[in-house]
Amino acid sequence: MPPATGGLADHTSNLAAALAEHRDVRVLTSTGASPDTRFEVKAEVSDWHDAAEVEAAVHACAPGAALLWQYVPHMYGRGGVNRAVPTLVERFRRQGRRQVLIAHEIMAPLHWKPHWLAYALWHRLAWRRLRRSVDAVGVSTEGWISHWRSHWADVPGGDVFLLPSPSNFPLVTVPPDHRTLWRTELGLSPQTKVLAYFGTLNAAKQPDWVFAAWRAARSAGIPTALAVIGGKPSPVLTPEEEPFYRPLGFLDAGAVSRALQAVDLLLLPFSDGVAERRTTVTAGLAHGTPILTTVGPSTGETLRAARFLRSVEAADPGAFQREAVRLLASEPELEGISSLAQEAYHEAYSWQVVARRLVARLP
Repeated sequence: MPPATGGLADHTSNLAAALAEHRDVRVLTSTGASPDTRFEVKAEVSDWHDAAEVEAAVHACAPGAALLWQYVPHMYGRGGVNRAVPTLVERFRRQGRRQVLIAHEIMAPLHWKPHWLAYALWHRLAWRRLRRSVDAVGVSTEGWISHWRSHWADVPGGDVFLLPSPSNFPLVTVPPDHRTLWRTELGLSPQTKVLAYFGTLNAAKQPDWVFAAWRAARSAGIPTALAVIGGKPSPVLTPEEEPFYRPLGFLDAGAVSRALQAVDLLLLPFSDGVAERRTTVTAGLAHGTPILTTVGPSTGETLRAARFLRSVEAADPGAFQREAVRLLASEPELEGISSLAQEAYHEAYSWQVVARRLVARLP
């Protein structure tokens, strides 16, 4: 919860607001969190490792109410190890409470380093305990659901369902000539095509693929700029490239919305493939931004077959470059993707959809 920013904090705030349209909602969170006029915030937990403290806070906050757990192991303890959380979930089950778990992450991969291996094994044990004790699990990645069902078929538990992570950036109203105005503000001509990257910068998001695709478009004779939203990388550029590179850094929500409505193509080449947990993807869909991404182990059948975005295999950087060039040269196709993207968001990935799926599983 705020004043923390990004990721789980924004998700929790928006989720609680969406649920508050259906039910009385109280958010129990860590000390120091800010109040919210849309729902009640109880910022009372100082130590999530202290089972007695957390249990007392839950009973004081919402005696007898259904519990909705936000589960990201690393948010609860070093290495994602927290013995109190699975113990409390088991205890609340014995007390007859209905509980739903939102699984944004489950476990770290197995690793040869001893301490990393210990964390990964603990995550697996904790997941089995949680799975047995909750009434339903909302998983934020479709690809994970089929994978885990085969690996934990022996673990009894409640309903497992897809619960995507919607956009944390509200759509702002822009004028009809917004794309031209936005380019002018950035010192670009109205005819310039704009590729964009959105999100934090790390190896798993393969920003080098983005720069390679931009250079491929320019080599193909398409006047193309690159805007980076969320970071300010400093690549080595040629004198010809420098006037067309715009590292915008972190922007407020309104500026992000305006940028997403102005760019031609959003490049999101995840090393593990696109998934419903990626809020940069759902933000693009919500804004009708054409997206080029990758498919990999985290990608479920729905996104693999989606017509509302374009994708290539996560192991093929050359195909990513070729597809970016092809799309930039096809304005009608980009317009078609844009229309389908917003339609798909409202049908399957919005906060209203998420709230309805959760309300159906809560008393």
